[in-house]
Amino acid sequence: MPCGSERARPGTRRAHCFGAIDLHRSFSIRSSIAALGVVENIPYQGMRLAPLTPERVRQINKVRLELEKLSLREVPDLGRAEELQRALQNIVEDMKTAARKEDRLALANLDADFHETLMRAAGNPVLLKLWQMLKPQLVIIFGLATLKKSLRKVVEEHRTLLTSFGSLSPEKLSGLMEEHILADNLSIDFLNVQSPEQEKAQAKAARSPASGR
Repeated sequence: MPCGSERARPGTRRAHCFGAIDLHRSFSIRSSIAALGVVENIPYQGMRLAPLTPERVRQINKVRLELEKLSLREVPDLGRAEELQRALQNIVEDMKTAARKEDRLALANLDADFHETLMRAAGNPVLLKLWQMLKPQLVIIFGLATLKKSLRKVVEEHRTLLTSFGSLSPEKLSGLMEEHILADNLSIDFLNVQSPEQEKAQAKAARSPASGR
């Protein structure tokens, strides 16, 4: 079933599309992500993605924001970290390719790679581990968001972040990161998000005369 189908939404069975994980393959994976609240185990029905309520998304993003802001403060000489800049630039170029191909799964994973690379650059393994605990949920959020946002806009947001690392003050960069993480997702209903294909199919069905008439 392709990404964006009904099975790829929270609350539906085998919804591993945006996590790039087969939830039924490994007991240790199932146990770990269940403990994080990414999935819930329904008796006799199997693993399902936990519902991404607005409050749940807000809580995840608030914690993520503080971790990433701390990471920005701990990266040594962020504006001149050439190796980090090259790594992030390569990811942005890969995001551009994924967007052009409309590969939402790849774009979601690259989005996570961008931010994880930034976290890793801080050189704080505890900070990185905390962020990685959120990663499975973030990939799902990123993937579902691509069903409602322009894929080109997702790429440009990260290009803007990249160019800002060497030009903005720490205070302004913190504000930009807050806008990127918090404000951008407020308008998305993650519980009922549908792919463009689903929306077109529903609109077509609504315009068509009822069958049998």
